[in-house]
Amino acid sequence: MAENSTHPTWDAAALATQLGKIAEQSQRLVQDLLLDRPDIARLGMGDVTTLGGDFIELTTKMMTDPAAVARAQIDLFNDSLRVWQTTAERLMGLGAGTENR
Repeated sequence: MAENSTHPTWDAAALATQLGKIAEQSQRLVQDLLLDRPDIARLGMGDVTTLGGDFIELTTKMMTDPAAVARAQIDLFNDSLRVWQTTAERLMGLGAGTENR
């Protein structure tokens, strides 16, 4: 019988590989968008000639510590659930007497 672990198991190398693929696909999408709509590039994104390099730099930093990225995603998910829970409680009239979480 397999053990039930309270901690999820995941492969940091596989996550880094997936983040790399996402970065490549995202860069292609942004480049295609900017080629099709060069006017969008002037909406405050800075120097668009370095946008691809900036995106790769960001992704590289994310891949150096995939555990931190995973933790941030999990925290974001949990925080968004708390927002929805609090909203639902308030809509049902339960939020007034509950303590802050």
